[in-house]
Amino acid sequence: MKGTFFSAALDRGTYFLVGPRSDNQVHLYSSNLEVADTFDLSNIQKTSQWSDYVKGVFHLVLEKASSPTFGFNALIFSNVPLGAGLSSSAALEVSATLALNELYLGGGLDRVTIAKLCQNAENNFVGMKCGLLDHFSSLFGRDSGLVLTDFRTLEVRNISLSERACFLICNTNAQHTLVGSEYNERRECCEQGTRFFAQHLNKSVAALRDVTSSELEEYSSKMEPIVSKRCAHIIGENERVVRGTEILTSTNLADEALQLFGELMFQSHRSSQTNFENSSRELDIVVDKAQQMSDERKASSDGKALAVYGARLSGGGFGGSAVLLIDRKDSDAVTEALKQHFLTVTGTNCSVFVVNPSNGAHLIA
Repeated sequence: MKGTFFSAALDRGTYFLVGPRSDNQVHLYSSNLEVADTFDLSNIQKTSQWSDYVKGVFHLVLEKASSPTFGFNALIFSNVPLGAGLSSSAALEVSATLALNELYLGGGLDRVTIAKLCQNAENNFVGMKCGLLDHFSSLFGRDSGLVLTDFRTLEVRNISLSERACFLICNTNAQHTLVGSEYNERRECCEQGTRFFAQHLNKSVAALRDVTSSELEEYSSKMEPIVSKRCAHIIGENERVVRGTEILTSTNLADEALQLFGELMFQSHRSSQTNFENSSRELDIVVDKAQQMSDERKASSDGKALAVYGARLSGGGFGGSAVLLIDRKDSDAVTEALKQHFLTVTGTNCSVFVVNPSNGAHLIA
C-alpha cells in the first residue's frame, strides 16, 4: 500500500537483550511465554512459532554482515499485549533488528532500512504480506504526537496532539491472528482495484490514493462488488487522513479539533465494518459504546458527560483491540463504563488501559 497513515508508538514496548556467543548457536528465551528456541547459524528454518520473527530479521542481517562467526544469546520481554492488534510482532522485529544491527553491523543500518528489512522478513519468512506501517510507527514515534507517514515517498511527520487527550486501548481478548486471517485477500482485492483504475481513468494511477471517492462511485458498477467495497475503504481512509491532517494543523481550538478528528475515527470504523469487513462482534460492541458516549456528550448541555471523541479498531482488525480518543480527565470513568458494558453484553471481560504517544524504538546501553 502506498497511502498516507496516522499512527503512534505506544508507551509500552519490547525489550531484546542480546549478547554474543563464542559458537554458531543462537539461543532465544521469551520471558513472557516462558519458552526457548535454539538454532544454528547454518540452519535457520521457519517453525511457525514466535521465534520466526527473530529468525526472519536475523537471516537478513546475516546477509549484510561480513563473515559472521558467532551466534548470540537473547532474552526477550514485552509489555505489549500479544495477539491484541497492537503490533506486538512488529515491536519484536524492530527491537531485534536494532540490537542485531548494533551487534553485527556496528549500527550501520538507518531506520528506513531497518523498517524495510523487518517488512521483508515478515513478508517472505513469516508469510504475512504486511506493509511498513507498524514498523514505521515503532521506529518514528514521538512523545505527545502522532506519526503521519506517506508511504509513497516514505516521508514522516510528527503531528502534535492536545495534551488533554489520550488514547484508551480496549483489548477485547478476541484472538487477533493476521497470518491465518483474510488480510492477504483484502490486499489482493486492492491491488486488483488499482489495476482497474489504471486502465479506466485518464490519469496515472499507481495506488488507490490516486483515486477519489467520486471516481470510485462513477466506476463502481463496472467492478466486481467485493473489489469495489475493499477499494472504498482504502480510498476513504486516505481522504480521512488528509482531512485529519488539516484538522490537527489548522485549528487552535483543542476541543473542536479533537471532536472533528474523533468523528473521522468513527467513520473509519464504520467503513471497516461494511467495506473492508475486518471488524468483529467484540470490536463493534466497544465502538458502539464509544459512539453512544460521544453522542451523549454532544447532546449534553451541562458539560458533565464523558468526553469520548472517537473510536475505531486497532491495527488490521479481525479481533484484538479498539482504540478510543478521549479526554484524559475522564479516563477512569470511561474505562469503567466500557468494562461494565462489555461484560454485560458478552459475558466476558475486556482489558482497558491508557496509552500515550511515545518515542519510538531506541538502544539502551
